[in-house]
Amino acid sequence: MIISLKSAFKLVGISIVCFCAVFVCTFFLNFYLDVLPLRDEIAEPMLPLYEAQLATAEMCCSVTGGVLALIALIMIVFYVKIYVHEHAKELGTLKALGYSANRLALHFLIFGLSAFIGCTTGYCLGHIMMPSIYDWLTIDGLSVEIHYHTLLLFALVIAPTVLFSLTAYICAYVQLKKPALVIIKGENKQRNKSKHTAQQQNGSFLKNISIKTVTNNKLFNGTNGRFYAKPCRRHNGMDDTCYRFSACYNVNFYGFNVTN
Repeated sequence: MIISLKSAFKLVGISIVCFCAVFVCTFFLNFYLDVLPLRDEIAEPMLPLYEAQLATAEMCCSVTGGVLALIALIMIVFYVKIYVHEHAKELGTLKALGYSANRLALHFLIFGLSAFIGCTTGYCLGHIMMPSIYDWLTIDGLSVEIHYHTLLLFALVIAPTVLFSLTAYICAYVQLKKPALVIIKGENKQRNKSKHTAQQQNGSFLKNISIKTVTNNKLFNGTNGRFYAKPCRRHNGMDDTCYRFSACYNVNFYGFNVTN
């Protein structure tokens, strides 16, 4: 499966969202894990501040990480759907040639690479900024050493990459499970729908122009009439509806009585 530069550029948004989520969660979770065992060393008057800092770390990780992760998941689902729609003809042809939905959907696992790039960048930059963050968060009189936690590497880099890859695979598999003809016709159906909508809008425009032309003509001194719209079918193989107008009016045109 070939991903064009334009398609790859859309994945940058997912990488940015994943970067922001992991960057914030990295130093807050690392600080939480390093400070948690030091509870016994905290003096009694400082316990409320200690508890507040732990609550702040939990809240920031839950809200920032959770919301951004959800946004990134929604983005990748929509992106896979758009990609399948834009390449319906190619994917439908491959399936007609014998490729199974599972085989085609496996290629969408590469979309998880965008999450991996964003998570890895955020994780590394979070560790670079960690000493400054620790100085800002640490309570006066308490020494907190920075430790490396392997669990965070799995939770913030490996797990999101796997999750995003599986999400892309499942979404693509559901889309490609349809018969090849349905996949190909889905694109044509969307194009025909857009064309039909444009024709309807054009017909409605012509209808309004026809009515306004007769009713608002300044050459008519007075008008008393009725308009009839008769539906008709065009014989071009399509089920488009057009309208034929007839008008019955009795007008005084510069003193002459004109009847139609």
